Amino acid sequence: MKLVNKKYVACKISLAIAKRNIYNLPIKVTIKACVHSKRGYFPKMISQIKSKIITLEPLTSMRFFAAAGVVFAHYGYDYNTGGIGVIFFFILSGFILAYNYNDNFKKISLSPLNNFYLSRLARIYPIHFVTFLISIPLTAKEANYSITDTLSNILLIHTWYPKISNIFSYNGVSWTLSCELFFYISLPFILYGSHRFKLSTTKRGITFLLALVIFSILITSISIGGFIKQYSTEWWYGETSPFSNILNFTLGIITCFIFRKTNKTENIKTTYATIFEIIAILIFFSSYFFHRKMANAYSWNETIFFAPSIMFIIFVFSFNKGAISKILSHKKLLHLGEISFSMYMIHQLMIRYYELHVGPMIYIALDIVGIIKQIAFSIIIVVAAHISYRVIEMPSRLFIKNISSRKKGTKYN
Repeated sequence: MKLVNKKYVACKISLAIAKRNIYNLPIKVTIKACVHSKRGYFPKMISQIKSKIITLEPLTSMRFFAAAGVVFAHYGYDYNTGGIGVIFFFILSGFILAYNYNDNFKKISLSPLNNFYLSRLARIYPIHFVTFLISIPLTAKEANYSITDTLSNILLIHTWYPKISNIFSYNGVSWTLSCELFFYISLPFILYGSHRFKLSTTKRGITFLLALVIFSILITSISIGGFIKQYSTEWWYGETSPFSNILNFTLGIITCFIFRKTNKTENIKTTYATIFEIIAILIFFSSYFFHRKMANAYSWNETIFFAPSIMFIIFVFSFNKGAISKILSHKKLLHLGEISFSMYMIHQLMIRYYELHVGPMIYIALDIVGIIKQIAFSIIIVVAAHISYRVIEMPSRLFIKNISSRKKGTKYN
């Protein structure tokens, strides 16, 4: 009986942890141990675990389509898919991190902060440093960066100040990681503040926080003005600085708060969920075409146009109840979503190397040969992203997690 009680407690602990963070390796290991148990409380506990954990699989797959939009833009197609993809990444990042860490920062203490920052660095820094090294031969031919510029890129702070020539230095897409680093530093204090002032748990608090962020976005757009000269200080602040983009990140956090507040039922019918998913997609494309038709649309802060529909998509698909969610939860699409970060980080370097040593790749394909060429190159990018994910991302994350677990004196098999 004592043995049963211990296993029962282990399963209860697994359930409690899994409700907090569905992505950590130790959780999967613990749940797997419960699944191997055969009798007693275990089948009931396993079913509880499966029903309580909210899988965000559709959102994982969506990351691939956002990354594909950025790749499409870097081929030279002027449909603003790159900008939309980046906004999606920022909002989704806020949602996922708030979902995973909201309960960790009800108060600020050193140990949770260290663990959070270490896990975030393990996520972004290894692939950043590798792509930085890969970009050096290209940079030697294209630009002459100072030691300060180089160090700021390595440290991922190169968008924190308005030196325009350094924003897209080395691996150009790393500017978004510079913003993400700023978001990571800020997140624990945003979550702590939301708990301290009850902004995450009450309808009034969430509404106030949402209104505050929307007001900040409007003030930012108005202060920049109706027309932004590209590569100006105003452009830096409105487009690439973390100080304006953190508003997108915060919208993701607010979306998570709304989701946690409304996710009370597990009996949503598939038909109704599918209808909401279709509506969310239609709203997104409506906002996109409305934005395309507006005069001087690109001089406005794009968050005003796309953030509401992106928030709604993330909210609706987080329930993972509709037919489209089931499609997005297919293991092949999930894997594409998992490798999307590597795909995002390496694609522009691959395009630049191809253009330097082989021939044109940045062009609008108007014939079948050009289309096939870009499709074939995109497939090569996906294969390279898979290799990068297996060789760089996964080992580095496991290495950091092992270091973290040793510090805690915990072993995971």
